[in-house]
Amino acid sequence: MPGERLGSLPLAELVTKQRERLSLSLEETAQQMQGAAGLEDKECAFTRQTIYEIERGRIPHPRNLRWLAAGLDLPIERVTEAARQQRMKRRELLQRTAPDAGVLLLSTAPWEERQLRLETRLGMPTSTTAMEDDAAGDAVARLLAHHNQNERADKLLGPHASAGTVTGAVLTLTRMSAGLSQEAFAELLRVSLDTVQGWESGRRPLPATSAAALLDIRHELAAADADTHLVAALDPAARADWIIDRTLEPHGRAHPLAGWVTTRRVHDLLMWALVGRWPEWLVRPANGRGVVPGGLVVASSERRAVFARLRDLAERADGRQASGLQLRRQAAYLAAYDPTPDTGVWIDHLPRVRPLRGGWSPEWVAARSHAVIAAARGDPGPLRWFIDHALAGDDRLESAQLAYNAHYYEELAAPQHSDTFMVADLPAWRGEQLLAWLAGRLDPTCGYVDLMAHTLWTLLASRHYLAVSVAAEGLVERVESLLDADVVSARSHRELGEVRYLLDALDPTRGSR
Repeated sequence: MPGERLGSLPLAELVTKQRERLSLSLEETAQQMQGAAGLEDKECAFTRQTIYEIERGRIPHPRNLRWLAAGLDLPIERVTEAARQQRMKRRELLQRTAPDAGVLLLSTAPWEERQLRLETRLGMPTSTTAMEDDAAGDAVARLLAHHNQNERADKLLGPHASAGTVTGAVLTLTRMSAGLSQEAFAELLRVSLDTVQGWESGRRPLPATSAAALLDIRHELAAADADTHLVAALDPAARADWIIDRTLEPHGRAHPLAGWVTTRRVHDLLMWALVGRWPEWLVRPANGRGVVPGGLVVASSERRAVFARLRDLAERADGRQASGLQLRRQAAYLAAYDPTPDTGVWIDHLPRVRPLRGGWSPEWVAARSHAVIAAARGDPGPLRWFIDHALAGDDRLESAQLAYNAHYYEELAAPQHSDTFMVADLPAWRGEQLLAWLAGRLDPTCGYVDLMAHTLWTLLASRHYLAVSVAAEGLVERVESLLDADVVSARSHRELGEVRYLLDALDPTRGSR
């Protein structure tokens, strides 16, 4: 369990020391346990991951403790007593840290977590055999269903319960796009069904899996003809889980947003997890089996904790340093999507940053972000002022704006760790991917559509060859549709007119019909 030392977990310590005494690897220990179970318990599926989790606090089901004891040549009484002591310690920790927190779903949590949380929440007695009997298990399930009849079933307990839920949801979509069941996928990877279910539920965070295993997963999915866009989405999904996990982490380490500049796909996956907005680019499998994941990914209690922590980060960030400004602007941008009624008031009370005169600065980036937030929330005035007075006509700032969008929409391959990349020497980039993303943002309902229109105008003005690229197909129609909507500023109206003229002039066959 997070926050506990190994030595404080009796069963974990016993297993680790005995395995080391016998000079067994995790894999060899799993094989010995599986061999002990033999044909007597066909449902047992011990893997290297199982032993790894046991040594870090997981308690096996009571009926599996005998196979653990046999596999490690330990007396069953000693293993059972160590498990009992460890369960008591974990129950005490739950009572101290979150006595009123919700319970885990019966279908997704390890049995010992379900029992401990049920006991803590419902006042049930502690017993190492309480879940061993099927009738007792059914009784607990009925009691839980009755207790939660007026509560949301997606409540999770613990600050890191969602450490792999975004990746798990994307993995589910990817598996389904290949037409694979969980059983077939587990067989393909030569892992247990419980492992696959753990990955997809987030109970076993996929990002914590070894690099070799991750490569194997991606390879097998691609070989099974999974959707290539979904396979590629596993990386930004892991980034999104990383951001959520580190946001919920207790104070101590610097937050990732202070040292990494986010991208569009990561942002969209965070919004899927936190506010339930399905990313428009995320493919819904047509040939998959089972229910397609949708809606909110992260539990309600954790969503509230994430937004509260983002607000705290934005308020406490040191605006005197570039990393502090970067953290503040990115945390505030994410926190602005908090659906609670006081979000607008909170944003209005954030420290205002005015860009320094004379060109690019971290303050300029922060001011740009604040203007975009205001526009996204229905007030386009600050953004239009920013475009007119702090962007348009300055070649260096226009170049910085293009560079930022090239990174945000992943035209640039390398990750960026500081906002200064916007004015650094960057590898050459063509712009087709950026053009395709910008074209998709020419939406009258997009609050910051004026900035998208200006960026599109700047991009095509500096890269005429894009007007005849595949990415420009249908762009004239989208431009005309936006102009007809009459929602953009006078500048945007003029610049979009010039974009339409350029497209018609360079490729008349792609103009208005």
